[in-house]
Amino acid sequence: MALQHFFLRGAYLGNREIPDLRVVPGLEVRWQHSHVLYCGRCGEIWARFAHDGAEYTQLEQRACAEHGDGRLSGYPTWFDLPTRFEPDWPPAAIEYEFKRLMELTEEV
Repeated sequence: MALQHFFLRGAYLGNREIPDLRVVPGLEVRWQHSHVLYCGRCGEIWARFAHDGAEYTQLEQRACAEHGDGRLSGYPTWFDLPTRFEPDWPPAAIEYEFKRLMELTEEV
């Protein structure tokens, strides 16, 4: 187990403990990577999920709040993604995600 740290626009939101390995049924076992979210429109790196001891960082294009939904959690395609929302996220990350969802709901 290792810590996963959450950053949003340079602010530290907290951490949680996650396994060192990613296990996807039918695929090879892989070490966790850190993840960086960048906006494809403005190019800003606006969020990071840093995993202690990760050798690599995976870059993911996801629109920031100014140019899209700005959510930390993406729409899950794999159930083991470390950027997928889980109840053990740090309280500040859960609060941010909730506020973004409420803002997006009000826009509709």
